[in-house]
Amino acid sequence: MDLQDAVSMDAAHGELPEMDTTRPMVGWNYYVNDGFKLSVGYGRSITSDASHMVWSTGVAYRFGS
Repeated sequence: MDLQDAVSMDAAHGELPEMDTTRPMVGWNYYVNDGFKLSVGYGRSITSDASHMVWSTGVAYRFGS
């Protein structure tokens, strides 16, 4: 992988979209106890060109007090 490929890959993550985009999102968090959380989310990235589904899942555990 050369430097230009690495820059292109970095630019794909965390950058603002190049066109008007709507991103409706819905999610659910379940707190198992005070330090442990499960989460699920679903959304769509809608542009004039296409629509993409976005799923996210997460597990969070808090160490310490």
